[in-house]
Amino acid sequence: MYPEPTTIQLLGHATFKITTPEKKVILVDPWLFDNPYIPRGLEQQPVVDLMLVTHGHEDHMDIRLKELIDQTSPTIIANNICRRFLIEQAVEEGLFEPMNLGGSLQVHGVTVTMVNAFHHAHVYLTEKTVTFPHAANGFVVCLSDGTTVYFAGDTCVFGDMQLIRELYQPTIAVLPIGGRSMMGALEAAHAVKLLQVDHVIPFHYGTAPEHTQTPDEFVARTRQYPNTHIHLLQAGQVLDCSSMTVGAMANPESAL
Repeated sequence: MYPEPTTIQLLGHATFKITTPEKKVILVDPWLFDNPYIPRGLEQQPVVDLMLVTHGHEDHMDIRLKELIDQTSPTIIANNICRRFLIEQAVEEGLFEPMNLGGSLQVHGVTVTMVNAFHHAHVYLTEKTVTFPHAANGFVVCLSDGTTVYFAGDTCVFGDMQLIRELYQPTIAVLPIGGRSMMGALEAAHAVKLLQVDHVIPFHYGTAPEHTQTPDEFVARTRQYPNTHIHLLQAGQVLDCSSMTVGAMANPESAL
């Protein structure tokens, strides 16, 4: 019996917060500063134990990320290009756990595996200047209570999602459905077929001007998989991974 269940909170747009049974805090693709899609109060994250970055686009790796790192001193896992960029921005090299595709490691009581994604990316130096071109990646995060979460990051659908299912058997898949620069409803529904996962959290929709669509088409296309439950989290909402129920906003300021 674990003292607390794993929870997954959508902070906003593509930024997620996992709280582990051991009360460790994991931020995935942190975009906190000047993010209009995060409810008020949740942009403040005073405790971050582990930070996972799938790629360097500004809505996944905050332009001001060093400020958050300086405040919280988390362990950081990012691809080699993003890691090198952050080190050149004077982020302490000792905070990183270097990884590459196919690698796994145990940190803060969880096992993290870096997996493939297909998405061209770069790092923003300013809002108009980019550098450090690179390929994105995803993550599989296995927690002590048996919860295993596949964070696809921004990606198209690809056949080796079936290998992710076979190797890591995720219980939850976090999939982009925004279209245009990643999977849309059609492709994300096929990803559900490949992954054969029981629970899906869609993200990257209904926010930026190019991603204003609703999840209705994705929900409709996944009805053919009756064993798959789609959890439509609103920004600030929390999924309890033991009961698979969605709670109210976790920060009182978010209702203001």
